Amino acid sequence: MLHLRPSQEQDQALMDAIRTHGPIPKGHLTAINRVRCHLQLFFLADITTGDGQTIHHSYLHSSTVNIKSQWEWHSECPCPSDYRLWHRYVSSLLNATSTLHQPLGAWLTKSHLHWRWFYSRSTDRIYELIDNTWSLYDRLPHVTRSSIKFSLVTTSPCTPFNIVSTTVQVLSPELIIWQGAVSSLDYYHLPESTVTPDPVFWVLKECHILNHRHQEWLLNGLSDGTLWCVCDG
Repeated sequence: MLHLRPSQEQDQALMDAIRTHGPIPKGHLTAINRVRCHLQLFFLADITTGDGQTIHHSYLHSSTVNIKSQWEWHSECPCPSDYRLWHRYVSSLLNATSTLHQPLGAWLTKSHLHWRWFYSRSTDRIYELIDNTWSLYDRLPHVTRSSIKFSLVTTSPCTPFNIVSTTVQVLSPELIIWQGAVSSLDYYHLPESTVTPDPVFWVLKECHILNHRHQEWLLNGLSDGTLWCVCDG
């Protein structure tokens, strides 16, 4: 069994965040969850911009997102009406100024997503990671605070230092708009988002069958059908 840790300060499970803003019909929850699983999302941080302030535009208006999770997910096939409900309820996470009701803070763990975009304050560069190759983007001069643009300058196989996760809006293969970043530890110093408990018999942790808590008994029981393993998910 894996224990999941929030990705950022003030982060929470995405479905929990959606449910906090009022009652939702069961059919709507099912549709929203179908899209969430198809997109392989778990945390609110998965869909938030790098500055932790709002929802990335691709999750508000699109049905196609290229980033995938490192975890294994079951297959889902959302229909157009599912996406309409998804966009409606994800939009409810934002207030009248299009920012999150509770913005997210510093990164606490690495994301379970195959993150592509990173920012370095020491070099003021944005880095994109694809297939072990880093693309380097430099800030363009004479840009406004609401539209900070970076352009592609080179590629390198060398891993950059002092980087934090960020997000961007891609304008072209060589031009992006930066969406900010929160102050955090270097990405490579962050722990993983999952923790695996040591005991293999975690399922019996709270039960009273203390004399049977050993691996052989558990495996034999599951094999013989005398012990059932259930899951709430």
